[in-house]
Amino acid sequence: MAYKFQLGQAVLSGSVIAEGAVNAAGLDGGAAGLANAGAISGATTVTASGLGDFGSLTIDNASTLGAGTDADMLTFTQGDKITVASDLNFVISAGKLEIGDGNAVTATAAELNYCDITAAGTSEASKAMVTDANGDILMPDSDKFELGASSDMQLYHDGTNSYIANKTGALKVATETSGIAITIGHSTSEVTVADNLTVAGNLTVTGTTITDTVEVISTSSGVLFEGGTDDGHEATLKSSVAGADVTYTLPNLTGHVPLLADAATAGSAAVTAAEMALLDGGTACGTDAVSDGDGIFTNDGGVMKHTTVQTFQTYFDANSVGGTSIVTVGALNAGSISSGFGNIDNGTSNITTGGKIVLDVDGTAIGAAGALTMGAGNDAAVYFDGTNLVLDTAASAKVVMEVNGTQTAEFDADGLNLVSGDAFYINDASVLNATTLGSAVVASSLTSVGTIATGVWEATDVAVAHGGTGASTAAGALANLGLTAVAAEINLLDAGAGSTATLADGDGFIMFDASDSNNAEKVLMSDIGDYVATKNQIPAAVIDNSGSLAQGFNYFAALGSYEICTLPRPATTGSIVHVKAPSNCDGTRYIKIKRAGSGTIDGANFVILEGPDAAISLCYVGGSGDGMWKIF
Repeated sequence: MAYKFQLGQAVLSGSVIAEGAVNAAGLDGGAAGLANAGAISGATTVTASGLGDFGSLTIDNASTLGAGTDADMLTFTQGDKITVASDLNFVISAGKLEIGDGNAVTATAAELNYCDITAAGTSEASKAMVTDANGDILMPDSDKFELGASSDMQLYHDGTNSYIANKTGALKVATETSGIAITIGHSTSEVTVADNLTVAGNLTVTGTTITDTVEVISTSSGVLFEGGTDDGHEATLKSSVAGADVTYTLPNLTGHVPLLADAATAGSAAVTAAEMALLDGGTACGTDAVSDGDGIFTNDGGVMKHTTVQTFQTYFDANSVGGTSIVTVGALNAGSISSGFGNIDNGTSNITTGGKIVLDVDGTAIGAAGALTMGAGNDAAVYFDGTNLVLDTAASAKVVMEVNGTQTAEFDADGLNLVSGDAFYINDASVLNATTLGSAVVASSLTSVGTIATGVWEATDVAVAHGGTGASTAAGALANLGLTAVAAEINLLDAGAGSTATLADGDGFIMFDASDSNNAEKVLMSDIGDYVATKNQIPAAVIDNSGSLAQGFNYFAALGSYEICTLPRPATTGSIVHVKAPSNCDGTRYIKIKRAGSGTIDGANFVILEGPDAAISLCYVGGSGDGMWKIF
């Protein structure tokens, strides 16, 4: 049933269901208005020229909201979004979206999405660069800074090396301001120039070695060498003006390059190394036959010359041949040798005399004057020393006596030694052989003898003072020696089978005290336990500043910044290092543990602790070089 109200106000307690349009001057309860306590629902539209005051307004999913003839200015999608029509200007203040100082936003959504970054401080593809809290930017490996219209210069790190790559024009460093100093590399770095190097000013090298592999060094005034002392005096190495290409080759030897007093000639350059080596006094002499025309190098009044052997022969013929140094003569059948004649060496020939050979001075040693010295190495001599006749030999030589070629005895450093089976005789009576005293020996004054292997001791007991026990029984011997231990207790020192027993603090062990001349002492089990506990303690040390770690426990106090420490070297297999970080350890105040020398840490050069109370244990397992530390 339909109701039509033409005047006044209709107050309804339920809902108004409209099958057509609901028209009112306003929906806020004013004049000619419509007020309801429920809902207005319908399949069509609500048209009003005034204001609408709603507790809530619900429209269907994907419905639109418009103004005038433009009914789809806003589209509402359930649970998702409100879409502004593409032909609609979204206006806030005078036809534009103003931010901050009133400038209109002209960026597209794609451009605004450049600011949608993952984390501040790290660059990303197609994203704006935003610094971190420290004002830093991290560029991942192989990401590049590109400068120039055609990416002419690039700055990047590829994960292994860092690059400043330039492909257009010259790469100029500090060229626009005069007096700017440039330092390349650390004091221990190696700098490589891959192509030509032009130095407009002076080149100063403060190192000790220059390795040059270039083929051409061009200089018109020579190369100057200062030497070991900067004293203002230099040595200049110059080349003469070459009429054609020439080659100077330095020898592959250690020594000095010889100099000439004047300019070299083709003749001097023709001297071979073998010919030059003949000037060395250590060169072996040849045995080539000398013939006419051969030359001898001689000093002619300060000028070295070659002179033929015939010229020398003419000179010798006109003068005393041999002079005072004749080395070969014919047979001498008469004459005498005066005193002071000197040494005579007749080689392997014999010297025979029917007279006497007299050494008229006393001898003192083998090879000395007055000694008849024998042997190829002057190994023995006979001489009279003024008191005795001495037969002397070298340190290892013996004096051997033979009868008809058969050895009977010898003298050496140990004394007289008779051959096996012979005996020592006095007045034709045997008194001693290798094993037995002779029967002629009936008395002795011996005070000591060697080991008596067999026989019977028939005398009284040997007293303790003389090395005996003074007793004929074991019990008596122990008592005489001052021993209170019984035989069974002494037998415990025998390295036989052991026994089992429950150990207690009052039990004792026998030990040798190194601090008391290794004398044996009884030590309580409790003392041994204290010693073992002390030796097994693992050292612990606090590391205040960066440095070397020690075996055992290493811990850090609160960190002010990052610290770098190094594993110990050398280390023995099984050495263990524990490291504990403090509670304020983080990505900025971290601890970097470096390898020792050429060693590695599980194949790496270092490991970093960057968390509160972080801890790590490393064990040295050995290996080549400085070995490897393993992380456990």
